[in-house]
Amino acid sequence: MAMSPKTTTPAVSGADAAPSIPSTSAQDADLAEDRGVEVTLLKRELFARVVAATDAKKPQVKQIVEATLAIIGQALADGEALNLPPLGKVRIVRSRDAGSAEVITLKLRRKGRSAALGAEDEES
Repeated sequence: MAMSPKTTTPAVSGADAAPSIPSTSAQDADLAEDRGVEVTLLKRELFARVVAATDAKKPQVKQIVEATLAIIGQALADGEALNLPPLGKVRIVRSRDAGSAEVITLKLRRKGRSAALGAEDEES
């Protein structure tokens, strides 16, 4: 029986704050990890979360997210490193061809959770 992850909307304060983005709760993620289940964000869920965070129309969100993912994918295929806050810095560790697919191993460097939360508190 598949479990659907619950989503929550974090509180956002300040005039410069980014829109709130629904996310899988930490408790749900811990539960999935305890059961050995990988939590995967699918494209349709990404679209729904962006729609909820921005109040934009779904067709517009779909077009923008698809274009963004294509650009990020092409940048990685071209060997470019990415610096995309708040996601973090992404660099390619290894790349190889595996038959009909290209396998790219990435390293993602993010700010520590406590450091990121402290920075938000200072801004408010």
